[in-house]
Amino acid sequence: MSASAAIPGLYYTLVRPKAEPSPLRTDVAGFIGQTLRGPVARPRADHCTDCKHLQPLGCSCLHETTRVEGWRKAATIFGGLTQQGMTSYALRGYFENGGDVAHVLRLLGKNSLTALATLSLGTFDAVANKLDPDWPGTSDFEHIQFKVEASSPGDWANDVTVTVRYWAKGASGSPEVEVEISTPQEGVEILSGISPKTIGKEVDAQSAYIRLTGIELPPTLPMLQLHSANGPGYREWGPIRLSGGTSISPSKQDYLDAIEILGDQVEVALVSCPDLYTNLPGDEDQEQILTELLNQAEELHDRMVLIDVPTAKAEPVVARDWVQSTFRDVLKNEKILRNGAVYHPRLMVPDPLGGTANPLRCVPCCGLVAGVISRLDRQLGPYYTPANAEIDEAVDLSRSLSADDQAILYSGGLNILRCSPGQGLLVWGGRVLGQDALGTPVAHRRLIHLLVRAIHRVADPLVFDTNGPQLWLAFTRSITSVLLQAYRAGALKGARPHEAFHITCDSTTNPPEQIDQGMVVCNIDVAPAFPMEFIHLRVAVSSEGKLEVFES
Repeated sequence: MSASAAIPGLYYTLVRPKAEPSPLRTDVAGFIGQTLRGPVARPRADHCTDCKHLQPLGCSCLHETTRVEGWRKAATIFGGLTQQGMTSYALRGYFENGGDVAHVLRLLGKNSLTALATLSLGTFDAVANKLDPDWPGTSDFEHIQFKVEASSPGDWANDVTVTVRYWAKGASGSPEVEVEISTPQEGVEILSGISPKTIGKEVDAQSAYIRLTGIELPPTLPMLQLHSANGPGYREWGPIRLSGGTSISPSKQDYLDAIEILGDQVEVALVSCPDLYTNLPGDEDQEQILTELLNQAEELHDRMVLIDVPTAKAEPVVARDWVQSTFRDVLKNEKILRNGAVYHPRLMVPDPLGGTANPLRCVPCCGLVAGVISRLDRQLGPYYTPANAEIDEAVDLSRSLSADDQAILYSGGLNILRCSPGQGLLVWGGRVLGQDALGTPVAHRRLIHLLVRAIHRVADPLVFDTNGPQLWLAFTRSITSVLLQAYRAGALKGARPHEAFHITCDSTTNPPEQIDQGMVVCNIDVAPAFPMEFIHLRVAVSSEGKLEVFES
Protein backbone atom coordinates (compact mmCIF):
# COMPACT_ATOMS: atom_id res chain seq x y z
CA MET A 1 0.00 0.00 0.00
CA SER A 2 1.28 3.47 -0.79
CA ALA A 3 0.15 7.06 -0.55
CA SER A 4 0.89 9.98 -2.91
CA ALA A 5 2.19 13.29 -1.62
CA ALA A 6 -0.81 15.49 -2.41
CA ILE A 7 -0.46 17.58 0.76
CA PRO A 8 2.42 18.08 3.22
CA GLY A 9 2.82 15.22 5.66
CA LEU A 10 4.40 11.84 6.22
CA TYR A 11 3.94 9.27 3.46
CA TYR A 12 5.15 5.73 3.10
CA THR A 13 5.43 3.03 0.48
CA LEU A 14 5.41 -0.66 1.38
CA VAL A 15 7.95 -2.67 -0.61
CA ARG A 16 8.05 -6.39 0.02
CA PRO A 17 11.59 -7.64 0.63
CA LYS A 18 13.07 -9.94 -1.96
CA ALA A 19 12.95 -13.57 -0.87
CA GLU A 20 16.48 -14.72 -0.07
CA PRO A 21 17.39 -18.41 -0.34
CA SER A 22 18.16 -20.03 3.00
CA PRO A 23 20.93 -22.68 2.94
CA LEU A 24 19.54 -24.17 6.17
CA ARG A 25 16.23 -25.17 4.60
CA THR A 26 15.77 -28.86 3.79
CA ASP A 27 12.21 -28.63 2.46
CA VAL A 28 12.90 -27.03 -0.95
CA ALA A 29 12.67 -29.10 -4.13
CA GLY A 30 14.40 -28.61 -7.48
CA PHE A 31 12.65 -29.68 -10.71
CA ILE A 32 14.35 -30.25 -14.06
CA GLY A 33 12.07 -30.67 -17.06
CA GLN A 34 9.85 -29.17 -19.74
CA THR A 35 7.22 -26.52 -19.08
CA LEU A 36 4.82 -24.69 -21.37
CA ARG A 37 6.98 -21.56 -21.49
CA GLY A 38 9.33 -19.58 -19.31
CA PRO A 39 13.06 -18.84 -19.02
CA VAL A 40 15.31 -21.60 -20.31
CA ALA A 41 18.20 -22.94 -18.27
CA ARG A 42 21.53 -22.61 -20.06
CA PRO A 43 25.13 -22.95 -18.80
CA ARG A 44 26.49 -19.54 -17.81
CA ALA A 45 29.56 -19.81 -20.05
CA ASP A 46 27.64 -20.74 -23.18
CA HIS A 47 26.82 -18.46 -26.05
CA CYS A 48 23.10 -17.90 -25.60
CA THR A 49 21.29 -19.46 -28.55
CA ASP A 50 18.06 -17.72 -27.61
CA CYS A 51 19.13 -14.06 -27.77
CA LYS A 52 22.65 -14.41 -29.25
CA HIS A 53 24.30 -12.63 -26.33
CA LEU A 54 27.58 -13.88 -24.96
CA GLN A 55 27.44 -14.38 -21.23
CA PRO A 56 27.82 -12.65 -18.82
CA LEU A 57 26.38 -9.78 -20.87
CA GLY A 58 22.74 -9.10 -20.13
CA CYS A 59 20.08 -11.08 -21.95
CA SER A 60 16.44 -12.00 -21.56
CA CYS A 61 17.25 -15.66 -20.96
CA LEU A 62 17.82 -17.12 -17.52
CA HIS A 63 21.00 -19.09 -16.93
CA GLU A 64 20.16 -20.16 -13.40
CA THR A 65 17.18 -21.72 -11.71
CA THR A 66 13.97 -19.79 -11.12
CA ARG A 67 12.74 -19.68 -7.53
CA VAL A 68 8.95 -19.85 -7.26
CA GLU A 69 6.67 -19.75 -4.24
CA GLY A 70 3.36 -21.50 -4.83
CA TRP A 71 1.63 -22.95 -7.88
CA ARG A 72 0.15 -19.58 -8.90
CA LYS A 73 3.63 -18.04 -9.17
CA ALA A 74 4.93 -21.09 -11.03
CA ALA A 75 2.05 -20.92 -13.51
CA THR A 76 2.62 -17.19 -14.03
CA ILE A 77 6.26 -17.70 -14.98
CA PHE A 78 6.20 -21.12 -16.66
CA GLY A 79 2.60 -21.35 -17.84
CA GLY A 80 -0.06 -23.73 -16.60
CA LEU A 81 -0.49 -27.42 -17.29
CA THR A 82 0.63 -28.71 -20.66
CA GLN A 83 0.19 -32.06 -22.37
CA GLN A 84 3.74 -31.86 -23.74
CA GLY A 85 5.44 -32.57 -20.41
CA MET A 86 5.03 -33.88 -16.88
CA THR A 87 6.93 -31.16 -15.01
CA SER A 88 3.90 -28.85 -14.78
CA TYR A 89 1.85 -31.66 -13.20
CA ALA A 90 4.71 -32.47 -10.84
CA LEU A 91 4.94 -28.81 -9.79
CA ARG A 92 1.20 -28.59 -9.20
CA GLY A 93 1.28 -31.80 -7.15
CA TYR A 94 4.26 -30.55 -5.16
CA PHE A 95 2.55 -27.33 -4.10
CA GLU A 96 -0.86 -28.96 -3.52
CA ASN A 97 0.78 -31.41 -1.11
CA GLY A 98 2.32 -28.69 0.99
CA GLY A 99 5.47 -27.69 -0.87
CA ASP A 100 6.40 -24.10 -0.13
CA VAL A 101 9.27 -23.14 -2.45
CA ALA A 102 10.70 -24.77 -5.58
CA HIS A 103 13.58 -24.11 -7.95
CA VAL A 104 12.66 -24.84 -11.58
CA LEU A 105 14.92 -25.38 -14.59
CA ARG A 106 13.06 -25.37 -17.89
CA LEU A 107 14.76 -27.57 -20.49
CA LEU A 108 14.54 -26.96 -24.21
CA GLY A 109 16.75 -28.03 -27.10
CA LYS A 110 19.38 -25.41 -27.94
CA ASN A 111 18.13 -24.92 -31.53
CA SER A 112 14.58 -24.05 -30.45
CA LEU A 113 13.31 -20.77 -31.89
CA THR A 114 11.28 -17.88 -30.50
CA ALA A 115 8.01 -16.82 -32.17
CA LEU A 116 8.16 -13.38 -33.83
CA ALA A 117 6.03 -10.80 -35.63
CA THR A 118 6.26 -7.17 -36.77
CA LEU A 119 3.84 -4.57 -35.49
CA SER A 120 3.41 -1.64 -37.94
CA LEU A 121 1.76 1.42 -36.41
CA GLY A 122 2.13 3.49 -39.57
CA THR A 123 3.61 3.62 -43.06
CA PHE A 124 6.18 5.99 -44.51
CA ASP A 125 6.42 6.86 -48.19
CA ALA A 126 10.14 7.49 -48.70
CA VAL A 127 9.54 8.97 -52.18
CA ALA A 128 6.93 11.49 -51.10
CA ASN A 129 8.55 11.77 -47.66
CA LYS A 130 5.15 11.45 -45.99
CA LEU A 131 3.79 9.46 -43.08
CA ASP A 132 0.51 7.59 -43.03
CA PRO A 133 -2.31 10.21 -43.12
CA ASP A 134 -3.84 8.63 -40.01
CA TRP A 135 -0.60 8.69 -38.05
CA PRO A 136 -1.23 9.96 -34.46
CA GLY A 137 1.39 12.70 -34.38
CA THR A 138 0.59 13.83 -30.82
CA SER A 139 1.01 10.31 -29.44
CA ASP A 140 4.75 10.52 -28.60
CA PHE A 141 5.42 7.18 -30.28
CA GLU A 142 9.15 7.02 -31.02
CA HIS A 143 8.89 4.24 -33.62
CA ILE A 144 6.47 3.38 -36.39
CA GLN A 145 7.37 -0.32 -36.28
CA PHE A 146 8.10 -2.73 -33.42
CA LYS A 147 9.50 -6.23 -33.34
CA VAL A 148 7.13 -8.39 -31.28
CA GLU A 149 8.91 -11.35 -29.73
CA ALA A 150 7.61 -14.07 -27.43
CA SER A 151 8.95 -13.78 -23.89
CA SER A 152 10.66 -17.17 -24.19
CA PRO A 153 11.49 -19.66 -26.96
CA GLY A 154 9.23 -22.54 -27.98
CA ASP A 155 6.17 -23.24 -30.09
CA TRP A 156 3.82 -22.20 -27.28
CA ALA A 157 3.66 -18.64 -28.70
CA ASN A 158 2.68 -19.59 -32.25
CA ASP A 159 -0.73 -18.05 -33.01
CA VAL A 160 -0.48 -15.57 -30.14
CA THR A 161 -2.19 -12.39 -31.37
CA VAL A 162 -1.42 -8.81 -30.37
CA THR A 163 -3.79 -5.84 -30.74
CA VAL A 164 -2.82 -2.25 -29.88
CA ARG A 165 -5.39 0.50 -29.21
CA TYR A 166 -4.51 4.19 -28.95
CA TRP A 167 -6.37 7.12 -27.35
CA ALA A 168 -5.17 10.68 -27.83
CA LYS A 169 -6.71 11.48 -24.46
CA GLY A 170 -6.89 8.58 -22.07
CA ALA A 171 -8.10 8.35 -18.48
CA SER A 172 -5.06 10.33 -17.34
CA GLY A 173 -5.75 13.11 -19.84
CA SER A 174 -2.62 12.22 -21.82
CA PRO A 175 -2.11 9.84 -24.76
CA GLU A 176 -2.53 6.22 -23.68
CA VAL A 177 -2.18 2.79 -25.22
CA GLU A 178 -3.84 -0.52 -24.45
CA VAL A 179 -2.19 -3.78 -25.54
CA GLU A 180 -4.26 -6.96 -25.78
CA ILE A 181 -2.38 -10.27 -26.02
CA SER A 182 -4.46 -13.37 -26.75
CA THR A 183 -2.83 -16.78 -26.26
CA PRO A 184 -4.21 -20.11 -27.54
CA GLN A 185 -3.73 -21.92 -24.22
CA GLU A 186 -3.76 -19.31 -21.47
CA GLY A 187 -6.42 -16.76 -22.34
CA VAL A 188 -6.13 -13.00 -22.77
CA GLU A 189 -3.75 -10.51 -21.16
CA ILE A 190 -4.66 -6.80 -21.29
CA LEU A 191 -2.16 -4.05 -20.45
CA SER A 192 -3.80 -0.66 -19.95
CA GLY A 193 -2.68 2.90 -19.24
CA ILE A 194 0.61 2.58 -21.12
CA SER A 195 2.43 5.68 -22.31
CA PRO A 196 3.13 5.54 -26.08
CA LYS A 197 6.58 7.00 -25.47
CA THR A 198 7.66 4.10 -23.24
CA ILE A 199 5.50 1.33 -24.68
CA GLY A 200 8.45 -1.02 -25.17
CA LYS A 201 9.72 -0.79 -21.60
CA GLU A 202 6.25 -1.01 -20.05
CA VAL A 203 5.18 -4.03 -22.09
CA ASP A 204 8.46 -5.79 -21.27
CA ALA A 205 7.94 -5.14 -17.56
CA GLN A 206 4.25 -6.14 -17.42
CA SER A 207 3.60 -8.83 -20.00
CA ALA A 208 4.15 -12.52 -19.32
CA TYR A 209 3.95 -13.33 -23.03
CA ILE A 210 5.68 -10.79 -25.29
CA ARG A 211 8.51 -8.28 -25.56
CA LEU A 212 8.46 -5.15 -27.78
CA THR A 213 11.56 -3.69 -29.42
CA GLY A 214 11.42 -0.53 -31.49
CA ILE A 215 12.68 -0.83 -35.08
CA GLU A 216 14.98 1.98 -36.24
CA LEU A 217 13.21 4.77 -38.15
CA PRO A 218 13.80 5.18 -41.89
CA PRO A 219 16.82 7.47 -42.42
CA THR A 220 14.72 10.06 -44.29
CA LEU A 221 12.09 10.27 -41.53
CA PRO A 222 13.12 12.87 -38.93
CA MET A 223 11.79 12.59 -35.38
CA LEU A 224 10.30 16.08 -35.76
CA GLN A 225 7.98 14.88 -38.54
CA LEU A 226 6.99 11.90 -36.39
CA HIS A 227 5.42 14.31 -33.89
CA SER A 228 4.24 17.05 -36.21
CA ALA A 229 0.73 15.92 -37.16
CA ASN A 230 -2.29 15.82 -34.85
CA GLY A 231 -3.88 12.64 -36.15
CA PRO A 232 -7.00 10.80 -34.94
CA GLY A 233 -8.23 10.66 -31.36
CA TYR A 234 -8.48 6.85 -31.49
CA ARG A 235 -6.80 4.19 -33.56
CA GLU A 236 -6.42 0.42 -33.44
CA TRP A 237 -3.71 -1.80 -34.95
CA GLY A 238 -3.87 -5.55 -35.37
CA PRO A 239 -4.40 -8.21 -34.50
CA ILE A 240 -1.01 -9.44 -35.63
CA ARG A 241 -0.07 -13.09 -35.22
CA LEU A 242 3.24 -14.46 -33.92
CA SER A 243 4.79 -17.43 -35.70
CA GLY A 244 8.04 -19.30 -36.21
CA GLY A 245 8.48 -20.64 -32.68
CA THR A 246 9.84 -24.18 -32.44
CA SER A 247 10.37 -26.55 -29.52
CA ILE A 248 13.12 -29.17 -29.72
CA SER A 249 13.31 -31.87 -27.08
CA PRO A 250 16.24 -31.47 -24.68
CA SER A 251 19.27 -33.67 -25.18
CA LYS A 252 21.35 -35.58 -22.67
CA GLN A 253 23.81 -32.69 -22.58
CA ASP A 254 20.98 -30.29 -21.73
CA TYR A 255 20.20 -32.46 -18.70
CA LEU A 256 23.84 -32.61 -17.66
CA ASP A 257 24.11 -28.82 -17.94
CA ALA A 258 20.95 -28.42 -15.85
CA ILE A 259 22.31 -30.73 -13.15
CA GLU A 260 25.43 -28.59 -12.94
CA ILE A 261 23.32 -25.45 -12.56
CA LEU A 262 21.13 -27.04 -9.90
CA GLY A 263 24.22 -28.02 -7.91
CA ASP A 264 24.95 -24.33 -7.29
CA GLN A 265 21.60 -23.79 -5.55
CA VAL A 266 22.35 -24.19 -1.85
CA GLU A 267 18.66 -24.15 -0.95
CA VAL A 268 17.67 -27.25 -2.97
CA ALA A 269 17.36 -30.41 -0.84
CA LEU A 270 15.10 -32.60 -3.02
CA VAL A 271 15.65 -33.22 -6.74
CA SER A 272 13.25 -34.61 -9.36
CA CYS A 273 13.27 -35.00 -13.19
CA PRO A 274 9.63 -35.71 -14.14
CA ASP A 275 10.21 -35.76 -17.93
CA LEU A 276 13.42 -37.77 -17.97
CA TYR A 277 12.02 -40.99 -19.43
CA THR A 278 10.02 -39.14 -22.08
CA ASN A 279 12.82 -36.88 -23.29
CA LEU A 280 15.58 -39.49 -23.16
CA PRO A 281 14.03 -42.83 -24.16
CA GLY A 282 17.38 -44.66 -24.22
CA ASP A 283 18.14 -46.69 -21.09
CA GLU A 284 21.83 -45.75 -21.11
CA ASP A 285 21.07 -42.02 -21.26
CA GLN A 286 18.56 -42.34 -18.42
CA GLU A 287 21.05 -44.26 -16.29
CA GLN A 288 23.75 -41.67 -16.93
CA ILE A 289 21.52 -38.79 -15.84
CA LEU A 290 20.35 -40.60 -12.69
CA THR A 291 23.94 -41.56 -11.85
CA GLU A 292 25.08 -37.96 -12.31
CA LEU A 293 22.34 -36.75 -9.95
CA LEU A 294 23.32 -39.33 -7.32
CA ASN A 295 27.02 -38.50 -7.65
CA GLN A 296 26.30 -34.80 -7.23
CA ALA A 297 24.18 -35.49 -4.14
CA GLU A 298 27.05 -37.54 -2.66
CA GLU A 299 29.55 -34.78 -3.38
CA LEU A 300 27.38 -32.07 -1.80
CA HIS A 301 26.00 -34.16 1.13
CA ASP A 302 22.92 -31.93 1.29
CA ARG A 303 20.22 -33.28 -1.08
CA MET A 304 18.25 -36.37 -2.05
CA VAL A 305 17.21 -37.57 -5.51
CA LEU A 306 13.60 -38.76 -5.81
CA ILE A 307 13.30 -41.36 -8.58
CA ASP A 308 10.25 -42.58 -10.52
CA VAL A 309 10.01 -45.94 -12.26
CA PRO A 310 9.66 -45.71 -16.07
CA THR A 311 6.16 -46.44 -17.39
CA ALA A 312 7.44 -49.43 -19.36
CA LYS A 313 8.87 -50.95 -16.15
CA ALA A 314 5.73 -50.55 -14.03
CA GLU A 315 4.99 -54.28 -13.50
CA PRO A 316 6.27 -55.15 -9.96
CA VAL A 317 8.82 -57.80 -10.92
CA VAL A 318 10.12 -55.66 -13.80
CA ALA A 319 10.31 -52.59 -11.55
CA ARG A 320 12.29 -54.51 -8.93
CA ASP A 321 14.69 -55.86 -11.57
CA TRP A 322 15.03 -52.37 -13.10
CA VAL A 323 16.16 -50.93 -9.75
CA GLN A 324 18.62 -53.79 -9.30
CA SER A 325 20.13 -53.54 -12.79
CA THR A 326 20.10 -49.74 -13.04
CA PHE A 327 21.54 -48.92 -9.63
CA ARG A 328 22.92 -51.78 -7.55
CA ASP A 329 24.49 -53.84 -10.35
CA VAL A 330 26.00 -50.80 -12.08
CA LEU A 331 26.98 -48.40 -9.30
CA LYS A 332 27.86 -50.93 -6.59
CA ASN A 333 28.59 -48.05 -4.24
CA GLU A 334 26.67 -47.73 -1.00
CA LYS A 335 27.75 -44.11 -0.54
CA ILE A 336 26.25 -43.07 -3.88
CA LEU A 337 23.10 -45.18 -3.67
CA ARG A 338 22.13 -43.82 -0.26
CA ASN A 339 21.39 -40.43 -1.86
CA GLY A 340 18.37 -41.66 -3.83
CA ALA A 341 14.91 -43.06 -3.08
CA VAL A 342 12.60 -44.80 -5.58
CA TYR A 343 8.80 -44.42 -5.34
CA HIS A 344 6.17 -46.52 -7.14
CA PRO A 345 3.54 -46.69 -8.67
CA ARG A 346 2.52 -43.58 -10.56
CA LEU A 347 -0.59 -41.63 -9.62
CA MET A 348 -3.83 -40.58 -11.33
CA VAL A 349 -4.56 -36.87 -10.88
CA PRO A 350 -7.31 -34.54 -12.14
CA ASP A 351 -6.53 -33.19 -15.61
CA PRO A 352 -8.52 -30.15 -16.77
CA LEU A 353 -6.89 -30.47 -20.20
CA GLY A 354 -8.43 -33.89 -20.78
CA GLY A 355 -12.03 -32.69 -20.71
CA THR A 356 -14.92 -34.99 -19.90
CA ALA A 357 -13.48 -37.81 -22.03
CA ASN A 358 -10.19 -38.03 -20.10
CA PRO A 359 -10.64 -36.32 -16.73
CA LEU A 360 -7.60 -38.04 -15.16
CA ARG A 361 -3.95 -38.28 -16.15
CA CYS A 362 -1.25 -40.70 -15.06
CA VAL A 363 1.75 -38.72 -13.77
CA PRO A 364 5.08 -39.48 -12.06
CA CYS A 365 4.59 -39.68 -8.31
CA CYS A 366 7.80 -37.96 -7.16
CA GLY A 367 6.46 -34.42 -7.56
CA LEU A 368 3.62 -35.19 -5.14
CA VAL A 369 5.92 -37.16 -2.83
CA ALA A 370 8.33 -34.19 -2.73
CA GLY A 371 5.41 -32.04 -1.58
CA VAL A 372 4.61 -34.52 1.20
CA ILE A 373 8.25 -34.55 2.34
CA SER A 374 8.38 -30.73 2.24
CA ARG A 375 5.17 -30.46 4.27
CA LEU A 376 6.35 -32.90 6.96
CA ASP A 377 9.76 -31.24 7.05
CA ARG A 378 8.25 -27.94 8.12
CA GLN A 379 5.76 -29.57 10.49
CA LEU A 380 7.97 -32.16 12.20
CA GLY A 381 11.52 -31.65 10.95
CA PRO A 382 13.70 -33.33 8.30
CA TYR A 383 14.55 -36.17 10.70
CA TYR A 384 10.96 -37.46 10.52
CA THR A 385 10.60 -40.32 8.04
CA PRO A 386 7.95 -39.41 5.43
CA ALA A 387 5.96 -42.66 5.66
CA ASN A 388 2.27 -43.36 6.36
CA ALA A 389 1.73 -39.81 5.16
CA GLU A 390 -1.35 -38.83 3.15
CA ILE A 391 -1.03 -37.73 -0.48
CA ASP A 392 -3.41 -34.91 -1.39
CA GLU A 393 -4.99 -34.09 -4.77
CA ALA A 394 -4.35 -37.55 -6.25
CA VAL A 395 -7.40 -39.64 -7.14
CA ASP A 396 -5.99 -43.15 -7.48
CA LEU A 397 -2.92 -45.29 -8.12
CA SER A 398 -2.02 -45.98 -11.74
CA ARG A 399 -2.19 -49.70 -10.98
CA SER A 400 -3.55 -51.80 -8.12
CA LEU A 401 -0.98 -53.66 -6.04
CA SER A 402 -1.80 -56.96 -4.40
CA ALA A 403 -0.10 -58.07 -1.20
CA ASP A 404 2.31 -60.16 -3.29
CA ASP A 405 3.06 -57.16 -5.53
CA GLN A 406 3.82 -55.02 -2.51
CA ALA A 407 6.10 -57.70 -1.07
CA ILE A 408 8.03 -57.87 -4.36
CA LEU A 409 8.49 -54.11 -4.52
CA TYR A 410 9.40 -53.84 -0.84
CA SER A 411 12.01 -56.58 -1.14
CA GLY A 412 13.56 -54.65 -4.03
CA GLY A 413 13.97 -51.48 -1.97
CA LEU A 414 11.20 -49.46 -3.64
CA ASN A 415 9.02 -47.18 -1.55
CA ILE A 416 5.40 -48.10 -2.15
CA LEU A 417 2.41 -45.84 -2.53
CA ARG A 418 -0.78 -47.56 -1.44
CA CYS A 419 -4.48 -46.90 -1.01
CA SER A 420 -5.55 -47.55 2.58
CA PRO A 421 -9.25 -47.86 3.49
CA GLY A 422 -10.33 -44.86 5.51
CA GLN A 423 -7.04 -43.04 4.98
CA GLY A 424 -6.80 -42.60 1.22
CA LEU A 425 -3.54 -42.60 -0.70
CA LEU A 426 -0.43 -42.91 1.45
CA VAL A 427 3.33 -42.82 1.06
CA TRP A 428 3.98 -46.21 2.63
CA GLY A 429 7.77 -46.50 2.44
CA GLY A 430 10.64 -44.33 3.56
CA ARG A 431 13.99 -45.91 2.70
CA VAL A 432 16.87 -44.95 0.44
CA LEU A 433 18.65 -47.13 -2.09
CA GLY A 434 21.62 -49.17 -0.94
CA GLN A 435 23.47 -52.42 -1.37
CA ASP A 436 21.07 -53.83 1.19
CA ALA A 437 17.77 -54.02 -0.69
CA LEU A 438 15.89 -52.54 2.26
CA GLY A 439 18.23 -49.55 2.49
CA THR A 440 18.31 -47.15 5.43
CA PRO A 441 15.64 -44.67 6.55
CA VAL A 442 15.16 -41.51 4.52
CA ALA A 443 15.15 -39.67 7.85
CA HIS A 444 18.80 -40.59 8.48
CA ARG A 445 19.94 -39.12 5.20
CA ARG A 446 17.94 -35.95 5.67
CA LEU A 447 19.24 -35.55 9.23
CA ILE A 448 22.77 -35.65 7.82
CA HIS A 449 21.76 -33.12 5.15
CA LEU A 450 20.53 -30.78 7.88
CA LEU A 451 23.71 -31.19 9.92
CA VAL A 452 25.98 -30.66 6.91
CA ARG A 453 24.13 -27.46 6.01
CA ALA A 454 24.33 -26.23 9.60
CA ILE A 455 28.01 -27.16 9.92
CA HIS A 456 28.80 -25.22 6.76
CA ARG A 457 27.04 -22.20 8.23
CA VAL A 458 29.04 -22.19 11.47
CA ALA A 459 32.36 -23.42 10.07
CA ASP A 460 32.72 -21.31 6.93
CA PRO A 461 33.53 -18.08 8.88
CA LEU A 462 36.36 -19.94 10.66
CA VAL A 463 38.26 -21.26 7.65
CA PHE A 464 40.93 -18.53 7.63
CA ASP A 465 41.65 -18.57 11.37
CA THR A 466 45.03 -19.72 12.70
CA ASN A 467 45.23 -23.50 12.96
CA GLY A 468 45.59 -24.27 16.66
CA PRO A 469 43.78 -24.97 19.95
CA GLN A 470 41.78 -21.75 19.74
CA LEU A 471 40.39 -22.68 16.32
CA TRP A 472 39.69 -26.26 17.45
CA LEU A 473 37.71 -24.94 20.41
CA ALA A 474 35.76 -22.59 18.15
CA PHE A 475 34.89 -25.52 15.87
CA THR A 476 33.79 -27.63 18.83
CA ARG A 477 31.61 -24.89 20.31
CA SER A 478 29.97 -23.99 17.00
CA ILE A 479 29.16 -27.57 16.00
CA THR A 480 28.00 -28.41 19.54
CA SER A 481 25.44 -25.62 19.36
CA VAL A 482 24.06 -27.10 16.12
CA LEU A 483 23.86 -30.63 17.51
CA LEU A 484 22.29 -29.44 20.77
CA GLN A 485 19.52 -27.83 18.76
CA ALA A 486 18.92 -31.09 16.89
CA TYR A 487 18.99 -33.07 20.16
CA ARG A 488 16.44 -30.80 21.83
CA ALA A 489 14.19 -31.15 18.77
CA GLY A 490 14.15 -34.93 19.26
CA ALA A 491 16.33 -35.78 16.28
CA LEU A 492 19.01 -37.56 18.32
CA LYS A 493 18.93 -40.51 20.71
CA GLY A 494 20.06 -40.48 24.34
CA ALA A 495 19.05 -39.42 27.84
CA ARG A 496 21.85 -36.82 27.86
CA PRO A 497 23.49 -34.86 25.03
CA HIS A 498 26.78 -36.75 25.48
CA GLU A 499 24.90 -39.96 24.62
CA ALA A 500 23.53 -38.39 21.44
CA PHE A 501 26.72 -37.01 19.91
CA HIS A 502 30.44 -36.70 20.45
CA ILE A 503 32.85 -34.20 18.89
CA THR A 504 36.62 -34.58 18.72
CA CYS A 505 38.70 -31.67 17.46
CA ASP A 506 42.08 -31.56 19.23
CA SER A 507 45.66 -32.67 18.84
CA THR A 508 44.58 -36.29 18.29
CA THR A 509 42.71 -35.40 15.10
CA ASN A 510 45.18 -32.69 14.14
CA PRO A 511 48.77 -34.00 14.51
CA PRO A 512 51.70 -31.72 13.51
CA GLU A 513 52.08 -33.26 10.06
CA GLN A 514 48.43 -32.48 9.29
CA ILE A 515 48.77 -28.92 10.58
CA ASP A 516 51.75 -28.50 8.25
CA GLN A 517 49.49 -29.48 5.37
CA GLY A 518 47.14 -26.62 6.30
CA MET A 519 44.16 -28.78 7.26
CA VAL A 520 41.87 -28.95 10.30
CA VAL A 521 39.99 -32.17 10.99
CA CYS A 522 37.00 -32.53 13.32
CA ASN A 523 35.34 -35.92 13.99
CA ILE A 524 31.63 -35.93 14.80
CA ASP A 525 29.66 -38.99 15.97
CA VAL A 526 25.87 -38.68 15.91
CA ALA A 527 23.18 -41.11 17.12
CA PRO A 528 19.88 -40.70 15.22
CA ALA A 529 16.75 -41.09 17.30
CA PHE A 530 15.70 -44.26 15.47
CA PRO A 531 17.13 -46.78 15.05
CA MET A 532 20.02 -46.60 17.51
CA GLU A 533 23.15 -46.46 15.38
CA PHE A 534 25.97 -43.96 15.18
CA ILE A 535 26.83 -41.87 12.14
CA HIS A 536 30.38 -40.62 11.83
CA LEU A 537 31.12 -37.27 10.10
CA ARG A 538 34.63 -36.03 9.44
CA VAL A 539 34.90 -32.29 8.80
CA ALA A 540 38.10 -31.03 7.15
CA VAL A 541 39.16 -27.47 6.33
CA SER A 542 42.07 -26.94 3.93
CA SER A 543 44.54 -24.06 3.88
CA GLU A 544 42.73 -22.73 0.77
CA GLY A 545 39.62 -22.19 2.87
CA LYS A 546 37.63 -25.12 1.43
CA LEU A 547 35.41 -27.00 3.87
CA GLU A 548 34.66 -30.67 3.17
CA VAL A 549 32.45 -33.16 4.98
CA PHE A 550 33.24 -36.88 4.79
CA GLU A 551 30.79 -39.49 5.96
CA SER A 552 31.39 -43.03 7.14
